[in-house]
Amino acid sequence: VGGSCDTTPNNAVWFSFTPSATASYTISAVNHTTTFAYSRLAVFDGAACHPHGAELACVTDSSLSASTSVSLTAGQPYMILFHTDGDSYTMVNPQITITSP
Repeated sequence: VGGSCDTTPNNAVWFSFTPSATASYTISAVNHTTTFAYSRLAVFDGAACHPHGAELACVTDSSLSASTSVSLTAGQPYMILFHTDGDSYTMVNPQITITSP
């Protein structure tokens, strides 16, 4: 399951994150591929891969990167999903950056 912006993710990469402070965080992801692909980024409450917790954000970008801002609670685990829009596109060295203001 890929979230509301794409229910059938391809080339999916999962990250987990537990913030040390309650704040609004910006989560940015980048795919270092040389092929063109839409990027999708979803954030879920909780640490379970299946079933997921509540979806906090799901965004689509027509580039090799995507970002979203979400309010996160200190000590609460979150799952972050980064994926492409089709299995013919590659996912190369996916990386995320998580920052708070």
